[in-house]
Amino acid sequence: MGAIFTPTAGAQDAMIKRPNVAGAFYSADPQELSAHIDYLKRSTAKVPLDRRVEMAIAPHAGYPYSGPVAAYTFKAIARNQYSTVVVIAPSHFFPFNGISVWRQGAF
Repeated sequence: MGAIFTPTAGAQDAMIKRPNVAGAFYSADPQELSAHIDYLKRSTAKVPLDRRVEMAIAPHAGYPYSGPVAAYTFKAIARNQYSTVVVIAPSHFFPFNGISVWRQGAF
């Protein structure tokens, strides 16, 4: 199973946010990136299958730093279906108070 995600219905026409650091901490080429993520998922430890994962916290540093931990996290939640996914992340470029919401489209 590849790591390239397909947008849900209706999101295909939405503006897809371009990644800020593609090519710096991970490959900018979608196929190369997908292959690297697949490699990280194959290389990580086995995930216990006897329980549902209700919440996950995944690191987002460059793949050389946190790739194996992030891969384990996403491998652990891959067998579940979720109705809501919330992404909480810091702003590395623009300081502000409160929260920021990407309303123009999809990630």
